[in-house]
Amino acid sequence: MFEIRGAGQPENAVQGLHKRADEIASRLQRAADRNQNFKPGYWPTHNVGEKFEQIILKHLMAAEPPEISNESRVSGGEIKGMWSLTKKWRFDCVEEAINRTHKLVKVGLRRGELLNAVGRSLGLPNDSTIHDVVDLFDLPQTVQEKRAIKLFCRWVNECYYYNQAIEFGCTPCFPAFDESGGLMAVSLLSQENATMPVSEVGLRLVVPHPPIKALMDVPANELLAIRDDLGYQYFFALDNWQKHPNASTEEEVKHTLFLYTQNILKMAKLWVEFSDGLLEVTGGKGNRNQQLLTSSLNLLKTIPFIESLIVLFEESFALYQVYLPPKEENNITLRSTKTPDLNLPSF
Repeated sequence: MFEIRGAGQPENAVQGLHKRADEIASRLQRAADRNQNFKPGYWPTHNVGEKFEQIILKHLMAAEPPEISNESRVSGGEIKGMWSLTKKWRFDCVEEAINRTHKLVKVGLRRGELLNAVGRSLGLPNDSTIHDVVDLFDLPQTVQEKRAIKLFCRWVNECYYYNQAIEFGCTPCFPAFDESGGLMAVSLLSQENATMPVSEVGLRLVVPHPPIKALMDVPANELLAIRDDLGYQYFFALDNWQKHPNASTEEEVKHTLFLYTQNILKMAKLWVEFSDGLLEVTGGKGNRNQQLLTSSLNLLKTIPFIESLIVLFEESFALYQVYLPPKEENNITLRSTKTPDLNLPSF
């Protein structure tokens, strides 16, 4: 935390620290101290903002927005409109933020300086500091500009998280995705020059599943109990299929997944009223860059996704996508806050 706060030099501190940062850091430290197998990672010795600057210049200061899928629900005209509305932030504010960053640390771009520059462009005083992007959302006057600022901040964050992953030697992943806001995610992953994986071994299963919103109101211990029983049976079957793909192991994956999701459905309906959604599970092989690019491009379909999760293994992957028909997206109501009648036998 001392280093994050600038090591005695406030101008070098990370902007926008969480209010509970010290408490969170303390809890993480205690957990690490108690784990004999814990191996620390280290902050890069070079300035990670230098690569962030390059990414922003390449992807945000482009004349045209990234291409979108022909099947996308977002029109090319809408994307170009948002690209035009964000031009002053993508060019003027980026240049201003780069100049200010260079005055402080000589190289690179700080995300905080970019957000500060956007705030000034929207009328905030010159000495204003943006600690949370939400502080920018109410500054624009029109509905279109409010939409534009949210998209711009998302694009900046996607570039930032991508750069952080690369600089720390991690695999970049964008599990929370929407078609217009996720333009940078697809563009960034595409720059890896990855190609679609070619493999005869693949798996695609679709089963009924509660919407994610409904699961938020189910007691966690109930869901964990199902996971610890039927969930682990499914995970074991999936792992076995990935190691030995054949008709028999695939059938076991189908059987265990169905049992797992059916029990989740039954438990959820004791607590919440909803229309069943669908869970699509896609599995296959390919290197990690191929997996991520394929998964991101698959998200540009016409289905209104609620949540997606990419699970990576050493030589294979599984992509989970939960979705509902558009008219059912918000058709979720709580039954009761009381403990439901589980019809358990008395003893």
